[in-house]
Amino acid sequence: MTTNYTFSNKEQFQQYQSAFRAFSRDKNVSAQEHILYNFIRNKDLKRGFTPITNSKKLGVGTNYRRSEWATFDTMLADLKNTIHGRKHIKEWFERYGSKLADARPPLCMKYQDVISEEMWDSIYTSLCEVTK
Repeated sequence: MTTNYTFSNKEQFQQYQSAFRAFSRDKNVSAQEHILYNFIRNKDLKRGFTPITNSKKLGVGTNYRRSEWATFDTMLADLKNTIHGRKHIKEWFERYGSKLADARPPLCMKYQDVISEEMWDSIYTSLCEVTK
């Protein structure tokens, strides 16, 4: 996995990295954004995440019994869905979400100055290939 598919030059990557770090300092990043950051940096997607080890959570009748990585897997699927459906998500947010006091802008809008539509398409394609 390489980062060449996303950024055409080092300055674009540094611009993305600066934006991510600024959001991170403000404690305004989601698990999806951490996975995306790992992916773009060509790191293990699970870097910074830990599996569920609590035996009660892994017990019968819980969402985690299938996998101790169930939460991570859910966030990865959400990231893919968010990138794939970004047009509709953006339209919804512009129409309804921006009127809500506690609404957070969707991923595609947070990084719209850094990641172009073509880059989002490339990220989605590569992310789907890597996580088959």
